[in-house]
Amino acid sequence: MANLNSFKTSSGTTGHADITCRIFPNSEQECLASFVFPNGQIDASAAIRLPLTSFTAPTTGGSGAYEGVSGHIENTVVSPGVIDRRFHLIFPRHD
Repeated sequence: MANLNSFKTSSGTTGHADITCRIFPNSEQECLASFVFPNGQIDASAAIRLPLTSFTAPTTGGSGAYEGVSGHIENTVVSPGVIDRRFHLIFPRHD
């Protein structure tokens, strides 16, 4: 299953998310996501128990303004097909 979703952040930035998921017989799915912003992207992955309600996805990397970022994304289903995502990012120090 693959999805391409447009989004707008709380600050008004627009972008899109490329998300691919594989469903397994044990009621889990593995998802890989790339959140593409005008100034770079953030990648994340997660094993998610079904049915989908809420889950945390660790970030696996980034590019552009998000080069070297770590952290996680909290995901909460608010209605069918709508997920509220909150990014908790840690940027590397550049001394």
